[in-house]
Amino acid sequence: MSLSHRLALIPLSLILFAAACADGGENYVPGDMRLEQARLEIVGSNTFNVRPNERIDLRVRYVFDDGEFIVGAPIAFEVEGIANGASLSALRVDTAPDGVAAVGLAAGDETTFSIIATPPVGNSVTFRINVTQEDVGSISISMRYTGMESLDEFKPYLFRGTNCEALNPSRLPTAERIGTPVRSIRDRPAINPVAPGTDYVVAVIATLAGEPAAFGCKVGVEVRAGEETLVTIDLSDLATNVRFEGTYDLANRFNFTGVLPPSVATGLEVLAELTDDDDIDGNPATEDWGQDPGAFILDIMMRLTCAWECAGGEDYGACGGVNSDRHGYGDIEKLYTENFTSWSGAESRFFGGCGGYELGGRAMQNFVNNAVAGYVPEVVTRFLEAAGDLARAITDARIQSALILEPRDEFGDIPFDHRLLIMEVSLRDLGGMEHFFMFEMREVGVTELSRTGLADSFGETLQIPAHSFDLHLG
Repeated sequence: MSLSHRLALIPLSLILFAAACADGGENYVPGDMRLEQARLEIVGSNTFNVRPNERIDLRVRYVFDDGEFIVGAPIAFEVEGIANGASLSALRVDTAPDGVAAVGLAAGDETTFSIIATPPVGNSVTFRINVTQEDVGSISISMRYTGMESLDEFKPYLFRGTNCEALNPSRLPTAERIGTPVRSIRDRPAINPVAPGTDYVVAVIATLAGEPAAFGCKVGVEVRAGEETLVTIDLSDLATNVRFEGTYDLANRFNFTGVLPPSVATGLEVLAELTDDDDIDGNPATEDWGQDPGAFILDIMMRLTCAWECAGGEDYGACGGVNSDRHGYGDIEKLYTENFTSWSGAESRFFGGCGGYELGGRAMQNFVNNAVAGYVPEVVTRFLEAAGDLARAITDARIQSALILEPRDEFGDIPFDHRLLIMEVSLRDLGGMEHFFMFEMREVGVTELSRTGLADSFGETLQIPAHSFDLHLG
């Protein structure tokens, strides 16, 4: 190559070198408005299990909101907790051309502590360090979220002996461990240390202004000694903004026979069931299954030949017979909702003892009803209907009540007040005319008309604890 050619290349080399310096030069300028939206991210894991005197590197990256690396920014590192002889290679490190600041950590004796990295402007991040001789593992969580909320904290929880469906984000059970929370969806919350195991459940609750706003869960997480387990969890929005407070009108049905002597209770149930159904084809809306008194007589016949509502293969003597308590007297709903020729819950006493009712159940009811209509005086039938109405006022009492829900308290519970108001009774006279009566609950022997307590919610579902009211007769 001639001298002139070599000289011609020198300016081009200088230009390329200058361009490279410009591309990799510092762009951190104190006071830059873009720093208000800058963020500090952990590179890799934020949790470490290390042996005493072991050395590791901790890395963070500082970026603008659009993802551009921030170069030349000072990142401060400090120890939080009892380090037990651990030391950092530097307390301040400037970010490199890739926006990364790395610091070395030399572990000391066994302990657990944190390293906090803080940028000039923006969020801090935390590394959790566990120095131990034990064979333990850790869990690092990668999160995905497609909702629209600006979530501000993500906290991980570790459970055993449960499943995701049983976890209520508003009221979690006691966790085996609670991991280090993070502020960004891009960060990885961690749980450390964790004993080796294969049946862990990991959950993450994301909050918005301190309130649970999103939830995710993973079952069957395995942790191995000396290893970090990466778990990916999809977060879904919670309907935490649902407000339940207000007054709700409720229609309730009660059976008061529990406070009566058994013989009296049975008698009332028989009277109630003997005249309560009035649709030969079955009507789910009105809960009429068959037509009495034929439906009631049919049930008694079926009890003698078909031990229905037994478990498949269960012995007839264990669940059948006239006195079987597997269903109420005269209640033949399953004959309309199940196929008695194939249903495992219909245990025949002999061949065809159940299947025959599937084919002839309606005809048998009609036969009985026609016989009663032809031979029993109408006044007797009307009397039985009136007696049945009175019995149902006890066995199937219909009561109106008001449920008053207050705003959530400081613990997230929903105070409630359930008040019984009015009892409705329908009676037919001997002429077949139906009359409706309304009674104040205090007039029918209920002395405790109000129950208070604390309700809970899961998303859009309100969970009210079981409660009772005292009834006094006489």
